[in-house]
Amino acid sequence: MVTGVIKSLDVLRTGVNRRLGRAYIPNPKESLYIETSNICNLDCVFCAYGKAEKPKAVMSNEFFASVIDEATELGYHNFGLTPTVGDVFVDKHFIEKLGILDRHALVEGYHFFTNFTLADEERIDGLLRSTKLTELTISLYGHDRKSFEKMSRGRERYYDQLVENLNLLADRGSELRSKLTLGLRTYQSFGSIRKCDSELSKAATRLLDATNSHFYRTNYYNNWGGFITDEDVAGVDIKLIHEEDVYKNGACALIFYKNMVLADGRVNACACRDVNGTLVIGDLNTHSLGEILSTKNPEYLQLIERQQANQFHDVCGSCDFYRSIYKKHRVYRHHKQAPVDIDSFYAELQENAKHARPRKGDTALPIYQAG
Repeated sequence: MVTGVIKSLDVLRTGVNRRLGRAYIPNPKESLYIETSNICNLDCVFCAYGKAEKPKAVMSNEFFASVIDEATELGYHNFGLTPTVGDVFVDKHFIEKLGILDRHALVEGYHFFTNFTLADEERIDGLLRSTKLTELTISLYGHDRKSFEKMSRGRERYYDQLVENLNLLADRGSELRSKLTLGLRTYQSFGSIRKCDSELSKAATRLLDATNSHFYRTNYYNNWGGFITDEDVAGVDIKLIHEEDVYKNGACALIFYKNMVLADGRVNACACRDVNGTLVIGDLNTHSLGEILSTKNPEYLQLIERQQANQFHDVCGSCDFYRSIYKKHRVYRHHKQAPVDIDSFYAELQENAKHARPRKGDTALPIYQAG
């Protein structure tokens, strides 16, 4: 019933805003997303990682540094490092990459999610040395050993390592005060983490109290563009959002402001739920970031045009994570820069085109043909 009411309101709201020409696009320069690794040590029942067909890859430090240089020249000063699927600490050189960001004069900050099972004392030390980390979110899967193993399908030792890491951070993480968030994903019927006496719940509660961290709990789970079904989560006591629960009118805001450089150097329009990279709009191995994110790039312009006509790729058509540009979503409250309208967005792409520097030996991007 609640879902139906929300959907009806979205029909009305997006229809009115579209007729009036009111669009709400988070500023694309607020963050660029970079997937340093697309490999994970877990295989959660509610995640599409196990169904992803992208080749597994870890980005080299050298390539990562070159992406940061290009991005900062274009005006990106903050970076999201959370993979679409995967965990940052699978990359053995991840802390070194944070050092590259910390030392870069034009970088202001970075943020990322992790399941934190592969962290250890050395990596935690690296996090505590970081000077430009703005937000670290630790995702907790389950509230005790049994629920962790059922939800994450991870090895038993990962549970023990996670508990140890949370306690280490509670002992030494005062520097992360106000920068740390814990996100809990567990059974729908579970009560309170503070009232649970498992090792995991106790360690999480201790960390929350020691660092005054933020905390949230996920109650409804995404379908990952149709990859995750009710059958996948049967018997796990969680609820999925379904495609039919979400009304789509106009382009999804994510393709405007959540572009991602994948671990292999390709650029994907969506950093959130396109696990197989079907929305790739360019490749940094052959073209510069300025060319790809500009009016010189027909792949990008045509993707936006098709979505504006409500013509979506399969993954987008089935995705419940969709955010219409004709709705001011609540999550935008956390953004530091003001949203932009469509004309301002295209003006920014035009500016990127003016300053784009083709790589030596680049093939020209094809000419954009409207329609």
